[in-house]
Amino acid sequence: MLTRNPNVCINWISGEKIAWQDVEVGCSYRVKSKSVIVEGTAEIVEDYQEKLDCMQKIMAQYSPMTFKFSQPSIKNVGVVKIKIVAISAKKFGTKVIMPWNKDDSSDDDE
Repeated sequence: MLTRNPNVCINWISGEKIAWQDVEVGCSYRVKSKSVIVEGTAEIVEDYQEKLDCMQKIMAQYSPMTFKFSQPSIKNVGVVKIKIVAISAKKFGTKVIMPWNKDDSSDDDE
C-alpha cells in the first residue's frame, strides 16, 4: 500500500480524561485530551545498516544496555521512515470535573 501511495497521516492522542457538567446527564460528558497530527511521505527502509541503527535507537529508549541483533531479525523487520511535511497540535476539552475536585477552579494539568 505504501509503495502505491506513500502519503501518510499519523495521529497521537494523550491525556484522555472524562469531564462532565452534571454527573447524571449523559450529554454533558466530554473528553479532554491533546493530539498531534503529522502528515508526510513514507519510505520503506531496505538498507540493513539503517534498519540496524533504527532498532538500536529504539532499544536505547528502554535501556542503557548495548543490544545485539541477529542478521535475520534485522533483515525481516519492517522499518518505515516518514518525511514530515506538516505537523499540527491541538488541546481540547474543558477542565476535568471529578468528584474530588468539583469545587476546585484551578486546572493543574494545563
